[in-house]
Amino acid sequence: MNAKDRIIVGLDVDTLYRAEFFVRLLKDEVGGFKIGNELALVMLKSVIKPLTDEMAIANTLSVRRIFANLKSGPYHQKVFWDVKFHDISNTIGASSLQVADLDAGMFSIHASAGKEAIEAAVRNKKASKVFGVTVLTSINDEKCVSIFGDLANEKVLQFAEILLDAGADGIICSPLEVAMLRGYSKFNRLKIATPGIRPLWYEKNDQERVMTPSEAILAGADLLIVSRPILNSPKEIGNPADAARKIVEEVDAALNLIKNKESPA
Repeated sequence: MNAKDRIIVGLDVDTLYRAEFFVRLLKDEVGGFKIGNELALVMLKSVIKPLTDEMAIANTLSVRRIFANLKSGPYHQKVFWDVKFHDISNTIGASSLQVADLDAGMFSIHASAGKEAIEAAVRNKKASKVFGVTVLTSINDEKCVSIFGDLANEKVLQFAEILLDAGADGIICSPLEVAMLRGYSKFNRLKIATPGIRPLWYEKNDQERVMTPSEAILAGADLLIVSRPILNSPKEIGNPADAARKIVEEVDAALNLIKNKESPA
């Protein structure tokens, strides 16, 4: 994968207009887009809530334009449905069939749903990739112990074992756990996607476990999920496309470092 392919922009927006604007602006700059529960519900609401059929039809056409633009990018951009399934295996299996038909390059399930649930997602993924969410990047060690009964590193390792055994394609974790996972050759089959990416020029916000784009790539991450640093780019960086290009440049430099280290002297 080149540097652009590794960037997935989180479309964490509350209107169809903003979603369509960002897809058109960024589709040539990055490798894919994440659609989370907020935007998925915005799309659904835009069809159900309008008082007139005309408004509903107009919104439906907007949704269709968003996906048409996703398909028209130079790499036929990945669509990452970040649905974070967490339910009984029958429900997850049936839901996986549905999301796989929504141009899903990949979709997410909580690893804490358990091996049987993950296996159900894998059986019904079709051509999509199943990525397991481990410990959210907004959760520090103290919160992790409260929720899961152990430190983040330990839980991510345990969840990675479950995902591997269940046949998942990838794992979602904070960048702080990437190097640990890459230290085990058995996890090489799993692609690692990481949110919690914060360039030096952007504030931390509510994220607890973060790294810069280059740090995450050097640690062994395959995909970087970036939202606010691009969508809410600082004025000194420029518009969202400028921010995306700046992150791609940083990732490219890190990939070249890796390539040079691997090349024989």
